[in-house]
Amino acid sequence: MLKIVLAAYARGMISSREIAFACEQNVIFMALSARSVPHFTTIAQFIREMGPVIKGLFVDVLLYCDELGLIEGDQVAGR
Repeated sequence: MLKIVLAAYARGMISSREIAFACEQNVIFMALSARSVPHFTTIAQFIREMGPVIKGLFVDVLLYCDELGLIEGDQVAGR
């Protein structure tokens, strides 16, 4: 579930319904989810319960990518 959420956040997807739809329609999300399609309420509950951990991990990944020179300043938008 964490892989799905991090990939979605990296693409600007924050809606659990949009993430669930991506697991049905997007080949990248199909691969990350091993072809499982979690219900949007399951995704929402995971985000609600693990939100602070997910946010911290996502920030760490972005900082590391920036450190490696993999992203430009205009490639990441804040919400």
